[in-house]
Amino acid sequence: MAWLGPQEILWIVILVVLLLWGPKQIPKLARSLGLARREFERASRGEVEEVEEEEDEITKLAKELGIDTKGKSKEEIIREIVERTKKR
Repeated sequence: MAWLGPQEILWIVILVVLLLWGPKQIPKLARSLGLARREFERASRGEVEEVEEEEDEITKLAKELGIDTKGKSKEEIIREIVERTKKR
């Protein structure tokens, strides 16, 4: 039994795609995939920016309360903020 290499598998996939969607639908399919990928990347960047903004707010609040943030994780800083606010 002969094994299929990566190139043969690629040709089979291309042939199946052509048979399923036809040559006229391929550009539409590619465009849709590109838009979906772009939207996914945009959403991923948005989450990273939100997390960074959240961490900045936590650090700012900690400094206002006089908490040293150097070398501490976000969870440790939050725990100290909660402890300080309970005391007040």
